[in-house]
Amino acid sequence: MEEVDLLIIGAGWRGLTLAKTYHQVHPDAKLLILDSAETLGGCWAEERVYPGLHTNNPLGTYQFSDFPMTAEVAGCQPFQAIPGMGVHRYLCEAVKFFDIEQFLRVGWKVQSARLREDDTWEVISSSSKDPSNVETTIARKLVVATGLASEPYMPSLRGQERFKGVLMHSKQLKPKSDELSTARNVIVLGGNKSAYDSCYQVAQAGGVAHMVLRPSGGGPSFQWPRLMQLFGRMKPFPVLTSTRFFTLFDPWPFSTDASWMRDFLHRWTIGLHITQAFWSSLTSAFVQRLTDDERTKMLVPWASTYWMGTALGTLNYPTDWHQLVREGRIVIHHAEVVSLSPTGVELTDGLLEDVDAVICSTGWRSISPIQFLPGNLDLGLTSLPKEAGDEEALYRYMIPPTKRFIQSHNLAFFAADNPLHFVPATQIQALWITAFFHNKISHLKSSRLDLDKVREDTMLLTEYERLRRPKTSGGVGERYGEFVFDCFPYLDGLMQDLGLRSQRKKTLWKEWFEPYGIADFKGLVEEWMESNTDSKR
Repeated sequence: MEEVDLLIIGAGWRGLTLAKTYHQVHPDAKLLILDSAETLGGCWAEERVYPGLHTNNPLGTYQFSDFPMTAEVAGCQPFQAIPGMGVHRYLCEAVKFFDIEQFLRVGWKVQSARLREDDTWEVISSSSKDPSNVETTIARKLVVATGLASEPYMPSLRGQERFKGVLMHSKQLKPKSDELSTARNVIVLGGNKSAYDSCYQVAQAGGVAHMVLRPSGGGPSFQWPRLMQLFGRMKPFPVLTSTRFFTLFDPWPFSTDASWMRDFLHRWTIGLHITQAFWSSLTSAFVQRLTDDERTKMLVPWASTYWMGTALGTLNYPTDWHQLVREGRIVIHHAEVVSLSPTGVELTDGLLEDVDAVICSTGWRSISPIQFLPGNLDLGLTSLPKEAGDEEALYRYMIPPTKRFIQSHNLAFFAADNPLHFVPATQIQALWITAFFHNKISHLKSSRLDLDKVREDTMLLTEYERLRRPKTSGGVGERYGEFVFDCFPYLDGLMQDLGLRSQRKKTLWKEWFEPYGIADFKGLVEEWMESNTDSKR
């Protein structure tokens, strides 16, 4: 029976970031990273990188702040979107650079985690290739970092058992790529980024892709061009969301930074008019690109950019995606699926015959892939709305808001939110979890702990996200946190918890009008360690 100081479930970007951070702060600690996949990387694992997969981020913006991604490793030039295999290669290099490869064990699936009387965890895992091969590990601390894209959601479709073609989830684009390359007619259910990728892959191979958007769903997502005219200048959309001035137009109610300006923009009549003009202008800038053709008009999102969640993406394709729609190689349907036959799919707007494949770009199940024992273990607050299910609410979207877990510092979830600025967010969150595990979050120390306030803050943020990103506009706030323009205000709160400067720029002008980048957070761990000289204890 193996014993470790920290066991991390998941070897995706989050799990590796936490391992890197914890190892840097506690170099003598024994770590173990388990992942059921054959290779590391999570959604960037080699077996999941399908043809044409690229990041939404250009080279230089999707990397650890203290380990640059080179053009050679990435397989692209600066300012180009990074190929999926480039990200995988980079993560393989990163685990060596940060000396955490020694803790990595892929091909092992965690089945259960039992909390013992001494507040350690008994973790049962089995080999992905041979489930009868079982191991037990005792861990002093446990982190679930399986991400939001680990358990695919497959809808139940009437007649699917009769369908003779390929019925698959978008997670299977890599293993099914050969079959899709010869498909002539393919149905793609959904309007998120993976649906766009699926349609492009089919159309480029010579087939016709039918993107089906349910009228009862959230509609098309916001897929932005790499550069577009925004407020008089050509710029990528993420630049707006990482510029502190523009974050003021989001109604984030938990910020103390420039609260008077936020109050003016969201409480005063004149300010509300200014705010409305901002969101209207942003929405118009997006929509005007789609109104030149009746076919592309079908891709106009059904809600304003104000309600936009992290299902957004970047049109990082070699050719014009929308031109494929204009040419009829991608066909948009606003319809429900009625049923499947052996070779066809009936939609509410007609019958599609000779269908070779149905790709479900239908998202992911927001459930923990492991069983926590004992069964009555209190992991936190149950979210109020019935449609949110029985998922647990987490403080800061990371830890159970219960006295037992806050005081034992032995459990964290690193997969309960989806920040647009993923890389800086994961670095800050990983440091927050590391600090929490060793009782370095001052207001959570036993002498200062106000459990009622922790639970109140947890429920306020959980319910706010449910209202801010409703299902009717394509949001998933009822299941987990989505942060777009409110990403950096959320991270400001974590930085303040850590006792670090949330405003990282050198001048006031740059702070408010220069976009934040990953370089602004270089040396963050060292800075925190210097302010916590006993952090290794």
